[in-house]
Amino acid sequence: MSSLLRDDEEDMLSEDAFVWALQSAKLADFCSHCLVRRTEQRKLMRCSRCKQMQYCSSECQKKDWTLHGKECKRLTALGASVEDSNFPEDSIRLIARLYEKAGNAEALATTSNGRRYEDLVSHKENISKSGRFEIFLKSYEPFAGNRYDRDRLLEACSKCSVNSFGIKDDRQISIGVGLYLSLSRLDHSCQPNARLVYVGRRVKVVPSKDMVFDRPIDLNSLRHSYIDELQSIDERRRRLQEEYFFFCECEGCGNKKRNGEMEGLGCQQFRCPGAVDEETFTCAKCSSKLTVDEQEMGQMATSLADSAVAALRNRRVSHDTKLQLCQKSIKVADGVLFRANLQRLALFNGAYEACVEMNNWTDAVKYGGEVLWIHLHYRGELDPAVTALQLNVGVAHMNAKQ
Repeated sequence: MSSLLRDDEEDMLSEDAFVWALQSAKLADFCSHCLVRRTEQRKLMRCSRCKQMQYCSSECQKKDWTLHGKECKRLTALGASVEDSNFPEDSIRLIARLYEKAGNAEALATTSNGRRYEDLVSHKENISKSGRFEIFLKSYEPFAGNRYDRDRLLEACSKCSVNSFGIKDDRQISIGVGLYLSLSRLDHSCQPNARLVYVGRRVKVVPSKDMVFDRPIDLNSLRHSYIDELQSIDERRRRLQEEYFFFCECEGCGNKKRNGEMEGLGCQQFRCPGAVDEETFTCAKCSSKLTVDEQEMGQMATSLADSAVAALRNRRVSHDTKLQLCQKSIKVADGVLFRANLQRLALFNGAYEACVEMNNWTDAVKYGGEVLWIHLHYRGELDPAVTALQLNVGVAHMNAKQ
């Protein structure tokens, strides 16, 4: 079984963060050093100077000071709290921490499985040409000031941009961002065979498929996705080109069946579960073609779903309004879009999340069950991302019974 790793494989496939930073909204809920969660039994104590970072023990606070020391002075001078719009985001604080650490010769000599900071890919020429560095400076300078080594800061910004990972908690919810020296070597795939699983700031690469290896498992045999792979092929390629500067031609991009299902319409032949190509309007399973009326209905449902999904991104929209929007769109989309169509997934996921926020557990189970089915369709039952979703839907089911 692929998940049973030898000790040497465990060491190679797990690593502590070189630098890390919590999201502003999570600073009150997690220790800023070990990233352990606050509980009723485990209290956190606030940094007495900046009053923003929290720690589970004096030992963690002391260990974090090498990274937090200068950050603490800057936050104190800034006088902003996490609720303020000018409080620096996690990505800004991560780069500021890395910039300071990169000026320390001892830190630069740090290795992880033989890999150092200087070994990280930077793409700094592309970052500079794209204007992303100048945009970054507009957020960085109000926090850290304008006295810095420009080339060293560009190097830190560039390496964070293309090598950092989003850190998640045990519920697979994003809580921050970190830079990992060794595991940043992992290659990308839009159809990955591995996931990143976090315990505090330590990350482990876990095979997400039941695979047979003819040699020891290492980073060369595993692929994870740099982005959320449950997006259309055009959107995936656009994001990878803009953020990581490569045109993706991976196994997932070459899987026409999978990509077709992601954007497909539903076959209208009796009991045919096939996906209909949105351009030829032909079913991949039974080869039947949609009528003109069915084609128009498919285009209308797709357009409506696009608009609804765009509206869901507006944080000012209430949970109740989001739920109503999703419910209306689902009524139109169901039976018209392919069951595993990604826009349909977004609608059900939006409804599920809104129900969870409103403690509407009965409907959360209904919508969450369909979200889970689609994730299983594309990812499989061994995927840690699916396991986390199963747990969350299971909790909703338990709450619905109470």
